[in-house]
Amino acid sequence: DNYRAIIKFSAPLAHQIMAGADILAIPSRFEPCGLIQLQGMRYGLPSMCTTSG
Repeated sequence: DNYRAIIKFSAPLAHQIMAGADILAIPSRFEPCGLIQLQGMRYGLPSMCTTSG
């Protein structure tokens, strides 16, 4: 019973979550230029990529 739902987007909260994360996983079949990946790199989060979706 330990769960929490965030209904609206908060940029400061998103940055706090990324700053405290160990890894950033964004599964996507198509993402031509993902801003979220660039933001993750800003916080030094490791990136994992594949050549197919």
